[in-house]
Amino acid sequence: MADSLEIFRKGASCAQSVLAGNCALCGLSRQTALKIAAPFGAGVGRMRHICGALSGALMVAGLKYATAEISKEEKARIYKMTRIIAKRFKEKNGSIICADLLGLDISGKDMFSLDDSAEPSDRNSSYYASRPCLKIIASADEIIEEFVKSGEFEKERM
Repeated sequence: MADSLEIFRKGASCAQSVLAGNCALCGLSRQTALKIAAPFGAGVGRMRHICGALSGALMVAGLKYATAEISKEEKARIYKMTRIIAKRFKEKNGSIICADLLGLDISGKDMFSLDDSAEPSDRNSSYYASRPCLKIIASADEIIEEFVKSGEFEKERM
């Protein structure tokens, strides 16, 4: 299994943790994975929208299964894959939205402001005790692992 949890405990975001933890699946170096996924943490730039763990899982799937072909058919194939993974993620975690997963109300907030809301939280014992992120990262890893093992999307490409 991926070492995503260890990467998260070292301070990486959820997105970085899932992509870097699964980089061997998609032929990516850990350094490149950490760089690619950096903007997607905390619900994309700490705006608390789509969960970073899901974003990381989708990056893994895209790197593994997408082609460089630019066509309506390829887009449809990848969008279908995305929906399958997102649905499984929601079934396991209750939402695909970071704020919902953390129990935060972000309604009425200007997520594009450059105030302190962009500052990441300090990683300490209370941080880890109060957040479901480790569980969610583990579920993203499980979804990717199950998805790859099933070969169901490999069949789609044939």
